[in-house]
Amino acid sequence: NARSEVNRKFHLDELVDVQFFSAEEGVAKPNPQFYRIALGYLNVQPNEAVFLDDVRQNVDAARQLGMHAIHYKNTVQAIADVRKLVEV
Repeated sequence: NARSEVNRKFHLDELVDVQFFSAEEGVAKPNPQFYRIALGYLNVQPNEAVFLDDVRQNVDAARQLGMHAIHYKNTVQAIADVRKLVEV
């Protein structure tokens, strides 16, 4: 499944507190409902959330809802983009 593959490959579970996977939520990105489910679970507003994805369409959908969205191209770039958000 996606969760175990992502965590095995990237150790994401060691870096973040919560992960959301469309297959587990029953709705696929870029459907806005996917993002709303995550925001509701976290009890945060869109502007309080950071979304990271390697598919431009998914990033654009998150951004349209008001989330901070990062288009993942490589690890160095993604870390730099997250750091820019944190420094603001």
